[in-house]
Amino acid sequence: MSGRFRVAIVGAALALIAGHGDLAAESGPPLRIGHYSTGNGLIGFVIDRMGTPIKLRFDGSDEILALTAEQAPYNSMTLKRDDGVSVLRIYETGRILVFSDKLSGGSADAYRDQEAESLAVKKATKEQAETEARVARAQAEARGRPGARDLARRAAPFC
Repeated sequence: MSGRFRVAIVGAALALIAGHGDLAAESGPPLRIGHYSTGNGLIGFVIDRMGTPIKLRFDGSDEILALTAEQAPYNSMTLKRDDGVSVLRIYETGRILVFSDKLSGGSADAYRDQEAESLAVKKATKEQAETEARVARAQAEARGRPGARDLARRAAPFC
């Protein structure tokens, strides 16, 4: 191989590696939407990285979380809920780590195990959001839980 050709190949490889830093824009649709589970099966979720924000829904829940990406150690990206709690960490290698109190040690690797459909956040009118907030507030207060107003406020979808 000539010296110029080798330099061109190395340059192209470096450009590809440098351009891979934004993990949210992972190439290839099959890996941008999928169902993942922890090895022990305690936690399963669908992640949808087709747009912004990144969306996630845990198995058994109708709630779709809009996640914010933050740069993390080892060329990884931490995905956080709107209250700042870390939910996932995605590494450049494709490794996904899920954080949860349900897990021994607080985190576990998650593995892609199924195809999944895109997560769609339903649009709500202001009136629908206020009604849902009132219902959630009443339910929380009926259970006598502290911070019922905060829970109800978080349950209402944004308009």
